[in-house]
Amino acid sequence: MNLLVPILSALLLVPIAAAKAADLRENLSPYQRKILASDSPPPAPATFSFDAPFGPQFTDSEKAAQRKRGEEVIPSVRKAFDSGAEGMRIPPGDYRFGQESYQGAKVIFPLAFENLQRDSEHPFVIEATGATFWFDLDDKQMPPGHRCVGFRDCRNIVLRGATIDRGTRGCIEGRITRVDQEGNRFEIQISPGIIVPVSYKGGDEQRLFPFKSDGRFCAPLYDLQPGLRKLRYKDITPSGEGRYWINMQDRDLMDRIYDENWVRAYG
Repeated sequence: MNLLVPILSALLLVPIAAAKAADLRENLSPYQRKILASDSPPPAPATFSFDAPFGPQFTDSEKAAQRKRGEEVIPSVRKAFDSGAEGMRIPPGDYRFGQESYQGAKVIFPLAFENLQRDSEHPFVIEATGATFWFDLDDKQMPPGHRCVGFRDCRNIVLRGATIDRGTRGCIEGRITRVDQEGNRFEIQISPGIIVPVSYKGGDEQRLFPFKSDGRFCAPLYDLQPGLRKLRYKDITPSGEGRYWINMQDRDLMDRIYDENWVRAYG
């Protein structure tokens, strides 16, 4: 008898969840329904390599031209919107922007769409397929997140197809070359273009993201971070020949990768 309770509960939850999803769909605009019904593009093939340079490399003059194009995005969108057009196209190419700033608690987005409102039957579509928006973010130890593209006082505005990327790495990435189990540290050969911080905040963002050698995320190791915060490192120090030691704060990661049972299951 006791076993029937969770089984029936699970069966009852399905129609309830379906009903809530149906209610949400009723509030979608015709354009949003069209998006949901369309096929997603196939994923890009994986080309990960620790030795690959980080993204396209641009000269200073090319970056300056990209910033000039970036300054023209919002005025061109505003001109098309005010004309009553159904949308506009941002030409394919590279566009460069800066970093967010603040006025008190208000975020000033480097790419800010403001005061653009249409009704649900006549959305305004900004087609940006083939355009890449680069954001030059500082190389300080990363905050919890950056604010790059913002919509303020907008309604039924669609930005479609744009690729959003950062012009700087924003993290430290490399291949493990040596493990010092007793010293609780990992030596890495950093990837091209990496800038190693000279000071460390010690916050939760100061942590490792474990990946396998082929670039796949290693979820069985990252479960040490949520709630537990056991993937934090203290600092990064040179070890010689362009390599660096990642000095861990806790021993949990080191103990796990040397645990025979864990290696047997996931190693």
